[in-house]
Amino acid sequence: MTEKNEAVEEVTADVDAKWVCRHCNHSNPEDTEHCENCAFHRDYDPEATPDVDFSSVKAQFDEEQESRRGTLIFYFQAATATFSLLILAAVIAMGVILANNWPFQDAYVQDANALADSILAIQARVELGVTLEDYDNLLVPMIIEKTKFKAIYSERKEHRLNSFQKLTQSAEYYELGRDAWEQNLIRLDNARKANPRAMSTEATEDVKKLW
Repeated sequence: MTEKNEAVEEVTADVDAKWVCRHCNHSNPEDTEHCENCAFHRDYDPEATPDVDFSSVKAQFDEEQESRRGTLIFYFQAATATFSLLILAAVIAMGVILANNWPFQDAYVQDANALADSILAIQARVELGVTLEDYDNLLVPMIIEKTKFKAIYSERKEHRLNSFQKLTQSAEYYELGRDAWEQNLIRLDNARKANPRAMSTEATEDVKKLW
């Protein structure tokens, strides 16, 4: 009984198997074009020489390689140019920042502010009324600041700035005002030359114009 069943199955298998793959010897149905086991086409012949022009394949492969290489070179050059532009922009921006905040410029601003503060201190006291002695006490630090200011910046390009001219001229006006004030007191009364309580309101109009 068993032998009959095996014979029937073998016959059925032979009936169902329409073509055998020449690559793996697997039996496949007639309506299939590729082997169900190895996926080779049913016309595959291991003894047949493939009709392939290897020279044209190699040429096409080389062309594709050259095209990919050219694309890579283009993107690399574009990235390099972009990076160079970014570096250049950063350098320019840094140069502008440094030019606007160079140490000697910071020092100039600080020294100019110090001189301006000393001048404004004298001006405020003159407007409120000041003795000659107090005026001298305020004049000394202003002269020191003016002397230092001119010594440092008179040989630099800052001496062409309006702030430099105005500050130094203002300081010199207050120095001239001090001399004119003392000469005015001497002219009015020699005895008042040593009077430390002489008020700024007693200065002449010429002296006030200097202030």
